[in-house]
Amino acid sequence: MNADRLLIAAFVVLIAALTFYFPGHTWLQADTQIYIPLIEHIDNPAALSRDFLVSNTHLAFTLYDEIARALHRLTGASYESVLIFQQAITRALGVLGIYLLAAAMPMARKMALLVAALASLGTLLAGPAVLTIEYEPTPRAFALPLVLLAIGLSAHDRQVAAAIAASCAFLYHPPTAAPFWLLFFPWLFVRGAYRAMLPFAAAAVVLLVSSRLQAGATEPQAFLWRISPWLESVQRYRAPYNWIGAWGWRLLAQYTLLWAVAMAAYRRVRPQRGRLFLIGLPLVGLLSIPFSWLSLDVLKWGLIPQLQPARAALFIELFAVVLTAAAGVRAAYAGKLVESCAWFLVPFLLPVQPRIFEMMPLRQWAVVLLLAVGTVAAISLSRRRATHLAVLAYAVVPFFAIPLSAGVENYPALHTPEIEQLVNWARANTPPDAMFVFPDAGHDLYPGVFRAEAERALYVDWKSGGQVNYYDSMARIWLRRWQRVRNYDPAALPALCAAGVNYIVLDREHALPGTAPVFQNAAFVVYRCPLESYALPASARLPERAGSDATPPQKRSIERTTSK
Repeated sequence: MNADRLLIAAFVVLIAALTFYFPGHTWLQADTQIYIPLIEHIDNPAALSRDFLVSNTHLAFTLYDEIARALHRLTGASYESVLIFQQAITRALGVLGIYLLAAAMPMARKMALLVAALASLGTLLAGPAVLTIEYEPTPRAFALPLVLLAIGLSAHDRQVAAAIAASCAFLYHPPTAAPFWLLFFPWLFVRGAYRAMLPFAAAAVVLLVSSRLQAGATEPQAFLWRISPWLESVQRYRAPYNWIGAWGWRLLAQYTLLWAVAMAAYRRVRPQRGRLFLIGLPLVGLLSIPFSWLSLDVLKWGLIPQLQPARAALFIELFAVVLTAAAGVRAAYAGKLVESCAWFLVPFLLPVQPRIFEMMPLRQWAVVLLLAVGTVAAISLSRRRATHLAVLAYAVVPFFAIPLSAGVENYPALHTPEIEQLVNWARANTPPDAMFVFPDAGHDLYPGVFRAEAERALYVDWKSGGQVNYYDSMARIWLRRWQRVRNYDPAALPALCAAGVNYIVLDREHALPGTAPVFQNAAFVVYRCPLESYALPASARLPERAGSDATPPQKRSIERTTSK
């Protein structure tokens, strides 16, 4: 390996490592709260057997669980370790893919590495609630970097290798790989590159066979079916990100504007290779929005909340960053420093402010502007022999400046000593089939941490409500239970015990008078059912039992940085 290739490999690994600091990495804070319990239940059907979350699995059309379980058995490592390992590898491959695409435009290697670094800062797409750099080691987190690698390989005319990478992405998460194959497969067919089509055909067969052999409970679903008004109300309450009508005009204008900016940058750069994806994928992302609106908001097609096609809009923002960064490099090389600075505002603005039409503090604007100016200065310095690597040294700066100076925090800290103590106590002192409930949690996600780590069933929690996208039956169970616990009411606790709950976990300030907890720490008190010694207030009345067809309350939706 020559010195240039060694430098490229080292920088790609460095950037991939920096992404674990910013935009970051999480575990059991978003969708792994769903995937890990499902896998734990597949490994041991007795685990979480009373939790409605595992009554159906949506893992049939992905090899995510099979690969994780295989690595878990072969290495003896925890699921957290084997999934983070895959996340680290695929993040590095994604950085490499962006580098290859930028280098094929063409562009100097160090500038292509700069573009790859800026694209790795990540951004949250408000509206579809998806990330260009997923924090959690989920199927999408593995699939998207593999798609980016495929794009980079294709730009260098490595079509078979590109097809293999994109086929692996398809095996992990078909919806994420679908926009790529929507463009790539017809292009290969027209060119007569039938050999490069074989990996995708093989992946489709493997996925079909594995879906028939899927372990765990599955529920067959029809391809064409309409969402009922009742289910629509539940989905709009729990998963409004799927419904374009809930986005608002500002987000629709944002994606249209970013697409226009990306195409303007494309005209400035005039890349020689990769045009199929640089033009096609942002266009697919833009068209996915009206397609989702027509198919779901208007026609009520029940498959759309599962496929979530509007999440292809991530290619708008991703390529807006890549193309504006490339245009900034070109402008700096041409001596157009003000224009270059203007282009570089986009790669730094999106990680700081996902909603670009909303007000942003002056401090954050200052950080964005200083980073853009600093990038132009670093490019100018790098053109001198003595400081030719200045731009690579500067490329590291935004990964620290954005979280530290702009104050960007992408996710809350859910893992606390109190949760860990509760988990350890539950594993050691409660039967495996015990069911817990957290009436004080509301929309907070810490009950999902408890479920996965303690391997104890939950009666209901906010995060598991994301399954309303998949199954009508689970929507009915989730809503009925959620309506019982969504607002803390001590009078409702005996009814929860009667519904099958074994342990009630309350915040310390809601400790029950006259009832001894079986466990307590600085944050929680735990009570065992039945609550025989707890005297209800005289005026308290138990809430009516919510029917399965109850209409969900119209509460303010809370945007999460999760993909469910």
